[in-house]
Amino acid sequence: MEKKINNMIEKHGLKILGLSNVNGLPENMFNEYKSMYLIGNQGASMEIIFEKGLIDIGKKNPLDTWTRGVLDDISASLDCPVVYPFEGPPYYPFQRWAVNTGLYFLSPLKLIISPHYGLWQGLRGALLFEEDFRPPADMHGETSPCETCRERSCLKTCPVSAFSEERYDVVGCARYLDSEPGKECAA
Repeated sequence: MEKKINNMIEKHGLKILGLSNVNGLPENMFNEYKSMYLIGNQGASMEIIFEKGLIDIGKKNPLDTWTRGVLDDISASLDCPVVYPFEGPPYYPFQRWAVNTGLYFLSPLKLIISPHYGLWQGLRGALLFEEDFRPPADMHGETSPCETCRERSCLKTCPVSAFSEERYDVVGCARYLDSEPGKECAA
């Protein structure tokens, strides 16, 4: 199944980011399904393809609209449901699902981190299956890059100190970004 999914999504710059056993998840939201393939992007491959198709999408949530168009078609052809991180509330716990695969870790910024791509990945959706697919044995065994990072520079780069190991100061961040028109995150 993994090869079939990859053949369908790679032309969109997407890839399987992990396979999770649905029954092992604490939410137990999908009792009738046993496996979940997390679909997303790592690096810039998806962005290049996404930007080429922006003309036809419109202005409201273009990435979500594009993602839904791509994954809805794929889920229909595979005859399986798809769920998205931007559906809700309530929102699905995609970060927790990613950590459950054993391929990702929670960083001090409370974002998932990969030993190979760092923070540069995006969870775009999950395909659910009734079959109990098992990940290859060599998919686990990595350690979090945060374990060996002594500097914790990710927590220090924000000009308004919005990040700490305890919390993310959303109000302070928003106030900083709203202080000047067109200001972007400097972290």
